[in-house]
Amino acid sequence: MNGCDYYLSNANLAKNLGKTLQEKFGGEFTVTANLFSWKDGKGIYRLTVLFRGIPFKKGEEVEYQGEHHTVIVLGKKLVLQSSKTGRKVHLRYQDMGKIRKKQ
Repeated sequence: MNGCDYYLSNANLAKNLGKTLQEKFGGEFTVTANLFSWKDGKGIYRLTVLFRGIPFKKGEEVEYQGEHHTVIVLGKKLVLQSSKTGRKVHLRYQDMGKIRKKQ
């Protein structure tokens, strides 16, 4: 896969950076913590922040389940609005593979 890895010493900075990217560009944002070591009886955790961007933008026309939709929200979830009926569809980023850019 294509991507970049950044190593930051500040966990809050990493979380804020991922959240800002999601708010600005839309995409999947996940934070996980793993126990790395023990020091003085306390666990030391290593934080991983994942951000995956999406191949379309707000306002673009896309195809979902054979119908044409407009992307209206790129936040924690995707919101599409049907061009025919005006009905809104709320999707998780895991369902992004079912959406095709309109050609």
